Amino acid sequence: MKKQATDKEKFIWNMLGSISNAFSTLILSISVNRILGGESGGIFSFAYSNAQLMLTIGGFEVRPYQSTDIENKYSFNSYFTFRLLSCLLMVIVSVIYILAGDFNKEKSIVLLMLVLFKMVEAFTDVFAGRFQQRDRIDISGKLFFIRVVMSTAIFIIIVLLSGSLIIASAGMFIMSLALFFINDSRYIFEDDRKNISIEKGSILNIFKDVFPLFIGAFVMMYISNAPKYAINNIYGDNMQNIYNILFMPAFVINLFSMFIFRPMLVSMTIDWNNRNLVKLWKSIFKMNGIILGFTAVTLAATWFLGIPVLSFMYNINLSSYREELMLVMLSGGISALMTFSYYIITIMRQQKLLVIGYGMALVYAYISSGILVDKFGIKGAVFTYGTAVALLFVVYVIIIIYTNIKKGKGNDE
Repeated sequence: MKKQATDKEKFIWNMLGSISNAFSTLILSISVNRILGGESGGIFSFAYSNAQLMLTIGGFEVRPYQSTDIENKYSFNSYFTFRLLSCLLMVIVSVIYILAGDFNKEKSIVLLMLVLFKMVEAFTDVFAGRFQQRDRIDISGKLFFIRVVMSTAIFIIIVLLSGSLIIASAGMFIMSLALFFINDSRYIFEDDRKNISIEKGSILNIFKDVFPLFIGAFVMMYISNAPKYAINNIYGDNMQNIYNILFMPAFVINLFSMFIFRPMLVSMTIDWNNRNLVKLWKSIFKMNGIILGFTAVTLAATWFLGIPVLSFMYNINLSSYREELMLVMLSGGISALMTFSYYIITIMRQQKLLVIGYGMALVYAYISSGILVDKFGIKGAVFTYGTAVALLFVVYVIIIIYTNIKKGKGNDE
């Protein structure tokens, strides 16, 4: 393994990793819809969304904290041990949820297999955080890209050959796990590989530091899923499928913003730690401008091309859902701004203040989703998500401004 990588390599591999992950969800959804039909598409979408929710437990939102821990407050073994425990908790909670839920056999097994698939992603993410911490985001991007592409390919092949969601989901999990042992493990840093061990001493402190971030990630995933739960309870799998198809393009804006600002996190952390606030704010304004500009472009493209392209891809007539799709894309732009602000707050180590926004958004989404979905259908589901992330974005901006003013006063003193 090379000791250094160029900025170009870091950007390209991080971009490919992010793109592959986003497009994997799209390709999997299209494949299930075209091969097995809309009802199976609804089952898969619901199960995949729930697996994503459980992923927040497995990851416990340690990655943003670990990757910006440039002063090595905690050892890698501490992060590693914490991740083992969070992945175990992820599986336990998932099994309880499945047993308590009123799901049929197929939906239950598919959900479990997808949770195990995402558990592998959560576990390998602790190594990705280590790579990024050492400024080798190219390695994490490369390994993630390979694992996602191969797992997606095996899923599609099995669906074509067997026509079974259960077997295909199990195959995707097994492929992902095998790739970690065969491929990923070869890239672990030599000193980490030799000295890796269970280290319990700092677990509680890590928990205290990242718990507000975890609550935020879990709430955000719940906000994304709340309309889906309402649709599942009121309308069923076919309507669930249409909502997920319309929601899919929103990933484009978040994806674009993620592979632009994720490589900036280490340098922005250095600016904050060195109290170089002018440079930090220039980076913040620049990134927000890029997100707004890209959102405007995607909205224009979506108005003319969105419905025809999605209808062709999924082989479903979506011509009556143009307004809903535009609302989805606008919500995607707001979500990207909110996500970037979330990372800025993590850099500033003010994650405890996020609890205020989380509580407000959680209560709002819980109350509004059932009411709006019941009254306005898919449009109500989209509106629930969009207004919830807008609420969070406003709270995040207030926290960033407050923290910056506080830091600035410290500089004056």
